[in-house]
Amino acid sequence: MRPNFYSKRGDSGSRDIIESLSHRESRWRVSALREIAANPRLYERTLEACERLLADRAITLFMPPNALAEVRWFAADALAALLASLGRARPVVINDAMIPVANVAALAQAAGLTIEQSAGESWIEAGIRTVERLAALGKLARARIVR
Repeated sequence: MRPNFYSKRGDSGSRDIIESLSHRESRWRVSALREIAANPRLYERTLEACERLLADRAITLFMPPNALAEVRWFAADALAALLASLGRARPVVINDAMIPVANVAALAQAAGLTIEQSAGESWIEAGIRTVERLAALGKLARARIVR
C-alpha cells in the first residue's frame, strides 16, 4: 500500500512525507518525491531529504511510460521543484544516471541473461532484479541529467 499524502496536507502531511522519503521500499520514496514535485510549496521542509535521495540508485517502476528507473530521477525532479518554489532555482545535476529501461527482456537477451521470476514474485520485481544484474555488469546506458 502506498501513502496517501493528499488527505494530510500541512504539518502532519510533511511528517508523513519525510518518513516516506526514508522508507525501505523504493515505491514509497518515489510516491513521496512525486507528491513533492507536484506540490513543492506544501513540502518545503523536505529539501534536505530530497538532496540525500539524489544518491539513491534503487531501481523502481517509472510510470508513464512503463519503465524501470533509479529513484534519484524522481529526487532530481522534486528538488528542482522545491528550489524553484523557494526562489532558489538552480540546475539539479545527476552524473552517470541510469537511463530508464522500458524493454528489460531485450537488454537481458543482448547480455545473455534470462529474466527469472520466482514463485509469488511480480513481473516488476523480476524486472528490477534483472536490471540490477544488468547494472552490475555495466550493460545499461547512462547519462548526465539536468533538471
